[in-house]
Amino acid sequence: MNRVWSVSINHNDQIMAIGDSNGTVHILDASTCEIISVCSGLGGAVYTIDFHHDQALISAGTNKGDISIWDWKKQRTIRTWKAHNKSVRAQSFIPGTNTLISAAADGSVKTWDFNSGKQINELASRGDVTLSFIFSSNFQEIISADKDSALRLWNISSGLCLKTITGHNGKICCIALNSSEDILVSAGKDKVVRIWNLNSERLINSYEEHKAPVFSVKFHPFLPLIITGDRSGSVVLWDYEKNHIFQKIQAHNDSIHSIVFSNDGKYFLSGSDDQSVKMWDVDSGLCLSTVSGYESWLTDVAYDSSRNLLVSSCYDYSVRVWCLQQDRCIQVLDGHTHIVFDVAINYKNGTLASASADNTVRVWDIDTGECVYILKGHRDRVRSVVFHPNQDILFTCSDDKTIKSWDSQGNRIYSLEGDCTFSCIDLNSDGSLLVSGDEEGKLKIWNTETWELIHTSNLNNRWISSILFSPDMQYVAFACGEMLGTINVETHEKMRLDYQPDILNINSIAYSSNGELLASSCGEVVKIWNVRARTLKYEFPGNGKYITALTFINNDQALVSTCRGGVVTVWSLITEERLKVLRDRPYEGMNITGVKGLTEAEAATLKALGAIEH
Repeated sequence: MNRVWSVSINHNDQIMAIGDSNGTVHILDASTCEIISVCSGLGGAVYTIDFHHDQALISAGTNKGDISIWDWKKQRTIRTWKAHNKSVRAQSFIPGTNTLISAAADGSVKTWDFNSGKQINELASRGDVTLSFIFSSNFQEIISADKDSALRLWNISSGLCLKTITGHNGKICCIALNSSEDILVSAGKDKVVRIWNLNSERLINSYEEHKAPVFSVKFHPFLPLIITGDRSGSVVLWDYEKNHIFQKIQAHNDSIHSIVFSNDGKYFLSGSDDQSVKMWDVDSGLCLSTVSGYESWLTDVAYDSSRNLLVSSCYDYSVRVWCLQQDRCIQVLDGHTHIVFDVAINYKNGTLASASADNTVRVWDIDTGECVYILKGHRDRVRSVVFHPNQDILFTCSDDKTIKSWDSQGNRIYSLEGDCTFSCIDLNSDGSLLVSGDEEGKLKIWNTETWELIHTSNLNNRWISSILFSPDMQYVAFACGEMLGTINVETHEKMRLDYQPDILNINSIAYSSNGELLASSCGEVVKIWNVRARTLKYEFPGNGKYITALTFINNDQALVSTCRGGVVTVWSLITEERLKVLRDRPYEGMNITGVKGLTEAEAATLKALGAIEH
């Protein structure tokens, strides 16, 4: 099981379904949490799941616009088809019919004969970017949370907008409707949960208990309770009639994308980026059971050319050191207590630094694996770390809205206060300039001596996931949402290289040592660009997993990519072939061919942990 994007419970609370970012749906017995069947190969992150009311069928919608129908008792795919050009945000079986209705991020709403996969009708197509949908119980109306931070009620048949509600100060990530369909709840990037009277369009109440953006929300089936889950893994249950917090739980170690009550209202499920789904008792707030996956996702990678080593940061709280000559992981550096987001190498003294969601940075000796010192001072997740090229200074940025500099003894030198979360930083090759990216799409260039702000570029109001100075210090490359581009440091002119509207964010970038090539990853695909000519030179299909980080090695003759499946892949830029694949899993290489007594689900679990079957 990978990052959990969707959870669902069938109508008698006996079966639950878990959809993950790797295109897999796990079907489990809700009482024992034992896996009943596994539906894999959907080809994209599973954003939405629905159970059929009468038949043993589930429907799954993906971020690539596909819908799949799966018979979970017979453990076979009935049909998969391309339903939309953009991600499926909502889909549901219509009870008593052979019809399925779906809605996508481009505002399109369609109905389908799910037995044949043929389209019956396209009910609406607005062309707008929509982040969340809910259908009314009679499937005559739909509510959308749109990119402009407005809520809209639409008549599905006519496509007319019946109501528009505004009030959020940022993107709305999730919405829910109560059982009588007169109260609407919405939440998102501004961290505020708002409750609306749908008839009067008035704001009834709002809550500001969350410290991070809210990604999931649901109403209790019959009590006046709302449950919300946020990016930090926190869950809050609100009694909206008595206006007080019913429960507050630190449920997960990472973002909660999906949350759902059981139909009897006694428990709820939460699904998270930490690869787990948990079942909770509503009254006590106690965790009743946990279903966990295992994938040692690699979040970043750095190359030490003098030792021919790769260093990767990992989702399992560790830092891994890989020897390219031996084709294996030779060291696992443990010590962090949360996800490690970033690594950097100090080539002058053979140390490496790791930035973690545990609010610390650890500095390690590469050769011995010893932790030299720990930097404590950030109040929230540390997102990025970089060494000064000429001085013994380390720079870090954090969700606490600060950039800090540290000396070689771990003492803080300076702290720069920002107005929002810094997502990434980099230094130019002489260390005189620092560039920062933030959650609101602002790119800023700073003088590292005076901390004077030299330039600000507003990109596209999206999270800047990666930012790099070119080796000649003339350009800054950036990945911001679906956009890849560069900015001239002197003239501040922007140049766009790539744009992937609503497919997947461009996640990582890397410059070649001479600055002529820029590598980028979007989903499972790696592209390499000739920067000056603005042309695509290479494109690699990836290895079926979401790529998280890139770095050039061997004098720019090869490229390394890491991914959420814990895989390190080395690509030749001479032959354009995959040279090697490195993994580090508990049962790597164990042959289970012909082993008797294994269920299909058990075999799938072992293979996910590295076992092979011919």
